[in-house]
Amino acid sequence: MANPDKGAKALSGEPEKEKLDKEIYKKYEKLVLNYFYSKTSDAQLSKDLSAETMSKIIINYHKKLNQKTLDNWVFTVTQNHFYDYIRKI
Repeated sequence: MANPDKGAKALSGEPEKEKLDKEIYKKYEKLVLNYFYSKTSDAQLSKDLSAETMSKIIINYHKKLNQKTLDNWVFTVTQNHFYDYIRKI
């Protein structure tokens, strides 16, 4: 028989994760967008690349344990996404 408390615990953490997702998005969105704009000078392309990168960041940021590491990791993800874009064109 399934443990009903286990499901309740998973659901109770969801709003907390959503709040943290929003905080991470708010903190880094403009930095990521500005990075891409500085590289491309194309507002629409910068928005597209930024949206793709922020998706990667939101999905994976929980793997970083402290703020210093997170800041460096976000820059690395952003930079690598730009390099991937350049290789494709």
